[in-house]
Amino acid sequence: MHAMLGLAATCLSITTSVDYTYLALSHRVLAIKGLNDALSIANWTSSDGDAMLAACYALAFQSSYMNGDAFEFLTMVRGCGLVSLQLHRKKIDVSFSISPHDHFHFMESRLNNLPTVDADLLKDSASSISTLIPLCRALDAHMSFCNLLRECVETVCIDSRKGEWKELHDAGQH
Repeated sequence: MHAMLGLAATCLSITTSVDYTYLALSHRVLAIKGLNDALSIANWTSSDGDAMLAACYALAFQSSYMNGDAFEFLTMVRGCGLVSLQLHRKKIDVSFSISPHDHFHFMESRLNNLPTVDADLLKDSASSISTLIPLCRALDAHMSFCNLLRECVETVCIDSRKGEWKELHDAGQH
C-alpha cells in the first residue's frame, strides 16, 4: 500500500501545483522497509509474491518519475527481476510470472467466488471517472487509461462476479 501511495503522491506532485514530495518519499521509505521485511520471511505464499512484485513495480515506476535519478530506477528494475527470479526458483506461482496462456487457468479459482459490488459504489465510480475525462484530454495515454477505467466499471456493472472474465474464458480466448 505504501508503494502505491508513494507512486500516487509522486504523480500528483508532477501533475498538480501541490508539492507532495515529502509524502511521496515518506511512503517510499515505508514501502522499501515493508518490502525488505517481506523478503526476509522464509516461506512465501502466492499472495506474498504478488504483493512483493506489485511493490517492486510501483517503486520502480515511482523512481522513473523522480528527478534525475536513473540509478534509483535501474536499482528498482533490478529488484523486480531478482524478486521474480527468487519466486521462480521457489516455484511460487504468482500472477506476474505466469505465461499469458495460463492466466485464465491461474486466476479462475481466485475469481469464482467474488462478492457482488455495491451498485451505489459503481454509480459513484462511473460518476468520478466521468469528471476525469476533461482532465485527461491533454494526453492520449491519459485518455486511453480513463477509457479503460470506464470500461472496467461498465463490465462490473454487468455482473461483478463474472464480467468479461466468463465470456472470454468460455470462448477459449486465452
